[in-house]
Amino acid sequence: MKKILLPLLAVIAFMVSCTKVESDFTTTATVVAETITLTANALQVTTNDTVRFTVTSSTNGNITGQSVIYVNGLAIASNSFVFSTEGTYAVYAKKDGLATAVLTVVASKLATPPPTTYVHRVLVEEYSGTWCGNCPQILYGVELLKQETNKAVVVGIHLFGGDPFISNAGNTLANKREVYGVPTGRINGTADWTTPQYNYVKQVTNLLENASSVGIAINSLVTNGTLNATVKVSYGATVGAGTKLSLYVVEDNLVYSQRNYYSNLYGGAGTISNFKYDGVLRDILTSVDGDAIANSGNNVTRTFSVNVPGNISNISKAKLVAFITDAKSKVLNVVEAPIGTNKDYEKL
Repeated sequence: MKKILLPLLAVIAFMVSCTKVESDFTTTATVVAETITLTANALQVTTNDTVRFTVTSSTNGNITGQSVIYVNGLAIASNSFVFSTEGTYAVYAKKDGLATAVLTVVASKLATPPPTTYVHRVLVEEYSGTWCGNCPQILYGVELLKQETNKAVVVGIHLFGGDPFISNAGNTLANKREVYGVPTGRINGTADWTTPQYNYVKQVTNLLENASSVGIAINSLVTNGTLNATVKVSYGATVGAGTKLSLYVVEDNLVYSQRNYYSNLYGGAGTISNFKYDGVLRDILTSVDGDAIANSGNNVTRTFSVNVPGNISNISKAKLVAFITDAKSKVLNVVEAPIGTNKDYEKL
């Protein structure tokens, strides 16, 4: 038995050694490359706007604080930049040898809004008299003018000859304007209206402009015999120094007989019965030359509180005429409004 056992053990050991299997597996990890990205809160801006930039890593999130941002090749101190000059800018960021794609930022100047403009009107001062047989030539000229345009403001100043519509304000104004005879017409305070005025209506309308940089608003109310008025002036552009505000009180629908020397006017009647006069000067609430007022700004305001002029026949037919003159007494713009109404700016 002992001779057989030893060879059998050797065979078993050999079999075990032959069936042993050993394995060794190696795993290789995939490495993802880091990328960085630059973003901005705006790419189209107005000059002097500030743009904020953010740098983000594909592996580490927000890395703005560890990055350097460049605008047109120059490093900036933080992650924001003021684009003070119009133009196109190239912006990118770097961090540890990595760079972002380039962003393009466009800065443009803020468009300047067009200046506010207002309806332009022309002031005509018509000096005449009911007794004056030559005056129908200017009275008819005014009628033709009103047919031609609604942008003429006409003020009638009656002078001399015991005219029923003479006023102290009218006499003072005529002296200041150096008007010594009638009929006389003044356009915008400085130009003489050529006689016979009915043949030279274009002389007035040719002075109308497409727009004025001066706007005028009038608000008025009569309470217990007191006329309260507020005049506001706004400028779409600065005008020259020396501007003044004038404020007239006029009355419409005054009726009287008008003397007439012209056979070709008003049917040739020597006396025109029941002639109607509009815009007749009753008083001046400023100085005759006007009161100094600012030459720029918005809603430059002047207030007036006076007794209703005693020569007004019918307050419901009375109006205020306000105008602005320059340093040479030229009228820059004029408006009229019935007393007791609120007339706003006539913006275009």
